[in-house]
Amino acid sequence: MTEQRNAPRWPIGARFRYRLDSGQVVSRGVVVNMSRSGMLLQTAQPLQIGSTIHGEIEEGAHDEVLLRFQGRVVRTEEQAGTHSYACRIKLTRS
Repeated sequence: MTEQRNAPRWPIGARFRYRLDSGQVVSRGVVVNMSRSGMLLQTAQPLQIGSTIHGEIEEGAHDEVLLRFQGRVVRTEEQAGTHSYACRIKLTRS
């Protein structure tokens, strides 16, 4: 597989919560890394390619929202019961 990234990725390791356009209940995961156009997410729940998610990256004991985003799942993989998803993102305002 050829590399398709147009921007460098930075390791993040931050918690995030998300919901799907379909109205699915809020779930949580980890942002593994991020660039200006995409991110790699890990969740316990499977997501479908093409799904749109609305997420919030959190910090601290009170889950303060650092950043809101909207993403579309473009790639998936599963390893040891953890699902990883590459998403194209669009940052949104609070």
